[in-house]
Amino acid sequence: MAGDPERLIRELWHPATTRRLARELAGLAADTLLLRRGPVRPPGSAARARRIVAEAATPASVVRLARQIQQASLKVSHPRF
Repeated sequence: MAGDPERLIRELWHPATTRRLARELAGLAADTLLLRRGPVRPPGSAARARRIVAEAATPASVVRLARQIQQASLKVSHPRF
């Protein structure tokens, strides 16, 4: 597989999986832009971010990890920001 990048791309990016992932990440992005409640930055967010980054990401866990990062991050759309 290492010698054939086209084969690798075909195996990693199944059209149905890629579309589902894109929809889920688009929903997460919209949620992030519209968030207006809760703390601007949650307590313990730095420690939480370190744990998230230490996890090994897989194609199946990308949205879950992105959501965890979003929940631990600074809320730029928050009215108090």
